[in-house]
Amino acid sequence: MVEEGLMVAWSIWKARNELLWNNKIRTAADVVIDARSTLDQWSYAQSHRFDPLLVPAATKHKEEHWFKPEINKIKVNVDGAIFHSNGFHGIGAVARDSDGQLIEAFTTLKCGVVQPATVEAFGIKEALSWIKYKGWSNVIVETDSIVSVQALSSSLVMPSIFGLLISDCKSLLNCLVNVCVSFVPRSANRTAHCLARGSCYWSDRIFNVSNVPNAVHSAIMADLAIIS
Repeated sequence: MVEEGLMVAWSIWKARNELLWNNKIRTAADVVIDARSTLDQWSYAQSHRFDPLLVPAATKHKEEHWFKPEINKIKVNVDGAIFHSNGFHGIGAVARDSDGQLIEAFTTLKCGVVQPATVEAFGIKEALSWIKYKGWSNVIVETDSIVSVQALSSSLVMPSIFGLLISDCKSLLNCLVNVCVSFVPRSANRTAHCLARGSCYWSDRIFNVSNVPNAVHSAIMADLAIIS
């Protein structure tokens, strides 16, 4: 696609300037990811350029909060967090049923500070592995990482840690029954964000209704209160 080629060239030019003026080195994978993300934002803006500037408050609210999955389906929300001061990164994931009730949640904490996109892709991989272990089907996985969702739908092979994680996610999806990964805004992913941010305190934990932390329980209840 011509647009994608031009956007990659522009991203390379930006990377060159960052190296020249800020002594900041970017990998080839980072350049491609930045190009694809920018292109997606541009394409979205172009497709909505004739939309009204004022969006009714009720419509905007409806699009941005968490929704219950359909009957007999499970919704898994996942998010990642980076703790620069401690040199760690963590993820959190939460599974809820069609009533919006907690099925199970987990956190994982790893050593090392990595790129945000890498943490998000790692979170999706861990969530899919969890779904496979539990033997669940008919699952909607939601993430607020649009770059990860784009990469999952792309045939582009990326020689990077992020690319390897995306490849693992694709392999897991091929093994699962009726499981998909979708993008949602951060406002619809607050409970997973709460878990991810809390992973530095609740490292490598599994939660259910009997031991869920108060902060996570409050986030779940807040999601339910919005849609009630």
